[in-house]
Amino acid sequence: MKRFLLMLAAVPALFSLGGCSDDETAPGIPADADENFISSVVLTVDGTSYTALIADNTITMTVPYTVSLDNAQAQFEYTPSATIVPDPAAVSDWDTERMFRVTSYNGAANDYAYKVIKDEIRYEGSVHLKTAADIADFVATDATVVKGDLILGTDDEDAERLTDISALSLLKQVEGNIVIRSSFDGADLTGFDNLTAIGGLQIGSADAFAANAALQLVSMQSLARVAGDIVIRNNSVAYVQFDKLAEVEGSVRISSSALQTLDFPELAAVGSDFDIQGTTDDGNAGGEIVALELPRLASVGGVLAVNNLEKLASISLPVLTEAGSINFASVPVQFEKLVMPSLSVVNGDLYINACYVKGDFSTSTANNKLTAIDGLSDLTLVKGTLTISNFDALEQLPDWSKLARLGGLTLIRLPEWYNRTLDLSHTDFVAFDGVEPTITISNLINIGKLITKEDMSHVNIILYANASGKQIIVPELNFKSVKDFSYNNASATDPVFTFEKVCGNMYVTRSSRQGVSAPNLTSVEGYLHINIAMMASRLDFPVLESVGGQFFIEGTLNHASFQYDFSHLKSVGCAENPQYAKEGLAANDIPLGALDIRGPNKDFAFPALERVGGSGLTIHSAKTFSCPHLQRIDGTLSVDAATQMTALDMPSLTGLSGVRFYRATQFKDFTMFGPFIEDGQITAENWNVSSCGYNPTFDDMQAGRYTAE
Repeated sequence: MKRFLLMLAAVPALFSLGGCSDDETAPGIPADADENFISSVVLTVDGTSYTALIADNTITMTVPYTVSLDNAQAQFEYTPSATIVPDPAAVSDWDTERMFRVTSYNGAANDYAYKVIKDEIRYEGSVHLKTAADIADFVATDATVVKGDLILGTDDEDAERLTDISALSLLKQVEGNIVIRSSFDGADLTGFDNLTAIGGLQIGSADAFAANAALQLVSMQSLARVAGDIVIRNNSVAYVQFDKLAEVEGSVRISSSALQTLDFPELAAVGSDFDIQGTTDDGNAGGEIVALELPRLASVGGVLAVNNLEKLASISLPVLTEAGSINFASVPVQFEKLVMPSLSVVNGDLYINACYVKGDFSTSTANNKLTAIDGLSDLTLVKGTLTISNFDALEQLPDWSKLARLGGLTLIRLPEWYNRTLDLSHTDFVAFDGVEPTITISNLINIGKLITKEDMSHVNIILYANASGKQIIVPELNFKSVKDFSYNNASATDPVFTFEKVCGNMYVTRSSRQGVSAPNLTSVEGYLHINIAMMASRLDFPVLESVGGQFFIEGTLNHASFQYDFSHLKSVGCAENPQYAKEGLAANDIPLGALDIRGPNKDFAFPALERVGGSGLTIHSAKTFSCPHLQRIDGTLSVDAATQMTALDMPSLTGLSGVRFYRATQFKDFTMFGPFIEDGQITAENWNVSSCGYNPTFDDMQAGRYTAE
């Protein structure tokens, strides 16, 4: 190989006196006659040598940005028999890109492109700039890249105050975090405007707000990428502006009660949380920001949260398609515009809740500005619960016909969304993060129709409607099975539930003089709790065969024309682990039974009942009680305040483990219990009779004194 600037010893040509074989070079022709390669380029400036990278016919010379290559000493190595143009010895301006042609002995040309890269100067490790002198010393290094953290100022009380960091404008990258301490007194971050990438920015922390009282503007005009988090927790910051920032791999957390503007015009992706807060020092909503617009934000990997901004009137996220979860938990009362037309996937909860300001005992100021949501109709997946609550003027919900999967739905206090149809017929409800799917529609909502899939046996449904200035209506339901079902509705029209099975618990609350009907219901696997204030009019469960847990009727069944139908009920409280609405003892130490029913001076009949398990059977205030096929009561048979009852009709009863009678003032014959005393099913501790027409002790019963003498 030829080496420029090195004296090569002349080597005489060796000629063979004999003939040449086919593999030998012809006399006078060099062995490398077909080669035309550059193998090495080295430039030396002020005693420092820089070696180029040669790949794919490109010579790349990389030197620090402060180094000039003009008049550098060049050393080229290339094929010895080849020629090179231009001659490196004639070149002086090595900062200029050019082409070199290497021509082989046999005349074949090979072109090389020479390029120069002025590299950054890297400062290894972290930098802590506590004083102006520290800043000057660091600037003197000409470093443009910090390989560690850059810490500005200190938290010491006697620290030198820093106000001018403009000399740091050489910086282009900080691979660690930029940490602003309390001794920095600048009004902005001028000096960081040439940074294009940082590991993170920290002004304050999750535990404490920063004390930089003068800092109003946080801005880095050239910043395009953040590898970690942006954390700004400082109640003096009014303006946050990142004009070119496109990606934050970690989180953005900004909290300031002075916040006026938030500009991220190019931000497209946040890897973790995006959390904006305006909370004041005393915990109230604050901030001056009126509109929040993120025009290019398409994805947030974690929680997107915007909360406690007192004057916020609009949020616009026109291209947001996916988020880990969304938390707008404190939408202010004057909020009027929410734009999310592209949102399709939420991998957690989607929570939109308006604040309302309580006035006197009976009044409150609620959000009455938001009448419609611009968006949410493209939702296909919400893994968690979708919640919309406390919007007094919201007249229309989004079209959720594309929503294929949902973890749960909660609608609360939407009084203007009246007598509407909620169509979730295409939606599969799937448990998320250990939480069972639940549909909750309550508090100042009068839904007209809820359409779901017929099999909702894994979904809990809670429906609660109260006064909203409009007539309360009974919703139409189409499902045939449900997990837990809870219903509270004061409509004058009695509801008719057409579903066939409750796989969990059923709780129905009605007002005075009202009733309920479930003409197709055959089983409740958990408890069945019916709560009617007083004077229930009708309880119609004509095909109900089993209640696996407690069947508890709360209130008094004393309406003059009270009607009921439990004609097919065979078992109560017989599940392996029966569920109870209420357990323990009622007044006068009366056990709350697995079957617990009350009706002043009413006649009750359960013609098909065969067994009551769990804590037993408790009868309050009834006149008669007939169960001709009842064979077994696992717990206690209790009668309370049945002042007109003289007997119980239970001719088939063969299993009973306890008796508690109180104030059955006309009940004088306890003969039916004699066999259970004799065979030991009822022991002395499980026999308790008082304030009745006859009060036999356990000894009396053992002696056969079943009736009063």
